[in-house]
Amino acid sequence: MVHISLCVIAKDEEENIARCLDSVRGVCDEIIVVDTGSRDRTAEVAASRGARVFDHPWGDDFAAARNAGLERATGRWILVLDADEELSEGGEILRQLAQSSDVEGFFLRIRNDMGEGRPSRRPSCGSSGTGQNTASRGGCTSR
Repeated sequence: MVHISLCVIAKDEEENIARCLDSVRGVCDEIIVVDTGSRDRTAEVAASRGARVFDHPWGDDFAAARNAGLERATGRWILVLDADEELSEGGEILRQLAQSSDVEGFFLRIRNDMGEGRPSRRPSCGSSGTGQNTASRGGCTSR
C-alpha cells in the first residue's frame, strides 16, 4: 500500500517541477501532478520523474484543481506542495510519522528564500483531530 502521496498543481512550471519532484524522491511513494493547461514541457518533465500527470482545465478555482489531485491520490498520507516548492529536509522524519497510527495530520515548516541569502521563515505547526481529508499548503494529512 502507498503510504505518502504528493499532490502538485502545475501550470507552465517546466523550470521548477523537476526540483520539486526530485526533492521528495525516497519520501513519497506516489506523485500526482494536476496540470491546469501548461503550454511548456511541464507534463513531460513531471512524467519523466515518475509522476502520474492529469489534465484539469483551469476554472479559476484552486480548490477544484487541488481536489482533482486529492481524488486520484491513493496514499494514506498526502503531502501538498506547489510546483515551485521543495522538501529540503526532514524526509526521514516524515516517513516515520506516516507509519504512526496515533497522528491524524501535521504541518511542515515553510522556509521562503527571498534571494540574496535572506531566508524568511513562517513556522506552522499543529495537528488535525478531525480525520477529514483536507489539504493545507505545505501540510500532510491522513485519510
